[in-house]
Formats: sequence, structure tokens, C-alpha cells
Amino acid sequence: MGSKKNSLPEKTDGDSNIEAQNLIIEIIDLIDSAKIQVANYTNAALVLLYWKIGSRINNNILKNNRAEYGEQFLIIIENAIKSKSYCKG
Repeated sequence: MGSKKNSLPEKTDGDSNIEAQNLIIEIIDLIDSAKIQVANYTNAALVLLYWKIGSRINNNILKNNRAEYGEQFLIIIENAIKSKSYCKG
């Protein structure tokens, strides 16, 4: 019985180098895609958070009226949030 020859051509160092480069490109693309997804999710979550905060202030404190410039409740809220270490500065 004769030995069967492999139908695939033998890989050269150049082929391995191209495969490695393609793998690196794919990994970089995956990382970039994940970063974009995280940024999009974070932006959406922040917009929703700020809308909810504004809505709560409008409904519970302002009673759907416009705030006067420098209203004290904003200073009270700011100080309470800063004391919880959510804000820097």
C-alpha cells in the first residue's frame, strides 16, 4: 500500500505569518467593537439616569413649575451627593 499524500499544501513561514497577522487584526477588531458597545451602553445609561433625576426633581420638588435661579434644594441635593463620594470636587 502506498502512502496517501496530504491534499493540503505544506505551510510556509510566510503563511504562518499571514495567519498570525490576520488573527491579530481580528482580535483588535473584537476589542474595538467591545469598546464601542461599552461606550454606547454607558452613554445610554447616563442619559437615562440624568433624565430620571431631572424627572424626579421636576415631579417631587418643583411640582412641574420652573425653578427660580439658585433654588436651595439644588445645593442641598448637590451636598448630599458629594457626601456619598459620587462626585469629585
